Amino acid sequence: MKKHEHSGNLRKTLENPKEVLSKAGFEKGDFTLLDIGTGSGYLSLTAAEIMGNTSTVYAIDSHEETIEILDSYLSEKEIKNIFAIKADAVNEIPIKRDSVDICLMSNVVHGFAANKETEKVLQNLNAVLKDDGKLIVIDFNKKDTSFGPPSEIRIDPDQLEDILEPYGYSLVSNFDIGVNQYCAVFRKRSLQCKWC
Repeated sequence: MKKHEHSGNLRKTLENPKEVLSKAGFEKGDFTLLDIGTGSGYLSLTAAEIMGNTSTVYAIDSHEETIEILDSYLSEKEIKNIFAIKADAVNEIPIKRDSVDICLMSNVVHGFAANKETEKVLQNLNAVLKDDGKLIVIDFNKKDTSFGPPSEIRIDPDQLEDILEPYGYSLVSNFDIGVNQYCAVFRKRSLQCKWC
């Protein structure tokens, strides 16, 4: 089977990202966010706007050109609390251990699953995400739409829960985003506490 290509896509797929992130639990505060597969960084920018200037956002993507574009934008706008980092979460997340309050993965989990990279990504994520931290996944509903990945590699919310549960993630909530996408919010429990 051909490997799924992570696109580094710059297209915004959410019509109202502020509304979606607020519904997912983003709020003002001194939080550290990791945005895996940030693309153009529009969700990192929106999250930072919601959380305020005391927040820290690490926007990572494996595509160098994408990160360069985002980094130029951050410099031009003098945005100091978002850091654009070229990194592949499959290999390494170059952030201090146990330092992240919230991880956001938008439109990337299906690709990790299709390439059988989920285990490596989640192991790397677990090293940096605090116990009781949040994982927020936005992805495409498992049906044909006018854009997005092929329907056969899409992951529905029930499948996503099955994938994440063994790595210590419990579903908190999920909701549809229009007809094409959904958002699922998970809480990371301590792996020492199987029943938390």
